[in-house]
Amino acid sequence: MPDVDGLVVGSPVKFMGVQVGYIEKIRIVREDVYVKIVVSNESTVEDFEKALSIIKNIDENILLVLQPITPLGGLHEAPPEKMLKWQTRAMQVLKNVRVIPQTHKMMNQL
Repeated sequence: MPDVDGLVVGSPVKFMGVQVGYIEKIRIVREDVYVKIVVSNESTVEDFEKALSIIKNIDENILLVLQPITPLGGLHEAPPEKMLKWQTRAMQVLKNVRVIPQTHKMMNQL
């Protein structure tokens, strides 16, 4: 069974604590890899720290992109203070961290 440092085919995938599926396939598409974490107000520090640990154990040079969630369907956008705090924490562990805004509404894509 293929795995990528903690990700295992067949493992459950959870969104906001609710199981939404299973990991079906793990594939490295190319050498340039990045991780994007979409952050809601409900996102937990424990999950974030686990993600940081997994990324660092693979390669501390992997780009991490943090993005606040679009507040739809009962989801709540992370406040700016949370985004900045998490960016600061991630920069203590990883070498390449960015925060980008959601642009869907500005582009009339929602």
